Order: sequence, then C-alpha cells, then structure tokens
Amino acid sequence: CGSDKHIYQWDASMAGMVKPPRIYGHEFCGEIVAFGPGGKRPHLEQGQYVSAEMHVTCGACRPCRTGRRHICEHTKILGVHGDGCFAQYVVVPAFNVVPLDRAIIPPKVGAFLDALGNAVHTTQVADLAGKSVAVLGYGPIGAMCAEIARISGAARIAITEVNALAAAHARKWAKARGLKQVTVIEIPRTKDPVGSLVEATGGGADVVLELSGA
Repeated sequence: CGSDKHIYQWDASMAGMVKPPRIYGHEFCGEIVAFGPGGKRPHLEQGQYVSAEMHVTCGACRPCRTGRRHICEHTKILGVHGDGCFAQYVVVPAFNVVPLDRAIIPPKVGAFLDALGNAVHTTQVADLAGKSVAVLGYGPIGAMCAEIARISGAARIAITEVNALAAAHARKWAKARGLKQVTVIEIPRTKDPVGSLVEATGGGADVVLELSGA
C-alpha cells in the first residue's frame, strides 16, 4: 500500500502518526491460530481462512453507536498506530475478522482486499453503466477502478496518467481486453490534456474517479 511506502520513506504524513518500534502492514489474509479471552465467535473457527479490517474502532463514540464506524472518532490502524501484519502472527479484534472462501478468493486476492475495497467503494458511489468515466491515475487502485468501470458497463473510459510505466500498463490492459472504448492519456506527452480528455469522454466525463493522490 502507498501508506507503507510513506512510512518507509518517513514522509511527514506518516512520521507524526507512527512511533517506532512498530510492525507494519495492514493488508493480509491468513488462518485463525487461536482466540484470545472472549474472542470466540459462532462464525469463526480455529484454522479458518480469513482476512480482517485493520481499522480498529472504539464502538462507543457517537458515530460508532449510530452505525458509522468508518468515521469513528478514535480509530486506530493496526500497522500504523499498533502492530500490524508483516509478521508470522497478527492479533486483531474478533469483530474485525472477515471469513473468506478459498474457492472464490485465493490468497493473492485475499491479501489485497483492503485496496480492492477502496476501488469498489469509489466506483459504486454512482451508476457507471452507459456513462463516460474518467479515471485520474492508474496506480493499483486506479487500475482496479478501471476494470470495475468496464465490468459495470461504462460506455467510455478515459485514463489519465503522468507516469510512463503506469500508462503503458493501462494500454496493455485495454489491449488485452480488446477494449475500443478506452483512451489512455499520458499527460506529459499530450499537448492538450484537457481537450484530449473531453474528446475521449465524448464531450466530458459523466463520472470522475480521482485516484492520482495529487
């Protein structure tokens, strides 16, 4: 995740939150080895294949008590504020554990559900079917958003990118899928990026997905 990169580079955005020594990592899948005191749940068993939400909420503040744990006033992120999953074992609240089906979600996907969740939530804010969609940024989450837009039936997909390697990945994806409705705009090599985007989206984007992080 980009957050781990920011920690590694000790950027100001993370240096103020992380207090070493710390075990990093907030995206994983694995098997339940043991339950702590009071941790057993009817839907969870030892040896079960699972992932977990690594944002730990308090359950007591107003947002938590009104079904809005995603804006908990006291959220702690395991791997940032507490030890995370870049280790053989990780401890998480039972409330946060998510059972997975190996037949549907292999480990290479199960370990990436946090990022995929960002893409899914981003793309499901609006109905993309038949729409012109602009995907700004083709990093990992941008790439997943573009694929979800395709699956959702977007009429046009315009991808903007400043990184040549990422733009090449976007073109490779579109070619592999045989997509005629996809346009990749590599900003540094485009004389009129705005005009190109308007043209690629058939007069302007109906939906804009901002994934550049700029």
